[in-house]
Amino acid sequence: MRAERALATLEGQFPVWLQADLDRLSSASETALAHGLTGEPKAVLYRAAHDVRGQAATLGYPLAGRLADSLCLLLDQVTDRRIPSTLVDQHVAAIRAIVNERARDDGTPVARELVTRLIGVTDEFIRTVRRKRRRQSRES
Repeated sequence: MRAERALATLEGQFPVWLQADLDRLSSASETALAHGLTGEPKAVLYRAAHDVRGQAATLGYPLAGRLADSLCLLLDQVTDRRIPSTLVDQHVAAIRAIVNERARDDGTPVARELVTRLIGVTDEFIRTVRRKRRRQSRES
């Protein structure tokens, strides 16, 4: 009973914590896109997306967590400057929209479709980059 009351008390802080992570993600994204998706700006963006990934799932926003995971995968798998800024922007905007619209749990059909399509586009982009790398390494 005491643990339930403590959790209920903390639950009021969840949106504040998640909003702080979203603000850091947006700021990191703006900086990385302005200075290039390499080095420290990319690392800061990755850490911010990683934090959102963990918090979103824990706080009842699994769709936002899936998108943050997709952004982490993109940043991890594509190690050069080929990441389109629009793909990063779309991830950040969609994560923010899901949280702001309180699309918790499975969200709405629109939110689920957005997540599915954005993850699909990201996965295809990563596969394309990998194919190009393999082709270039064979030609070298």
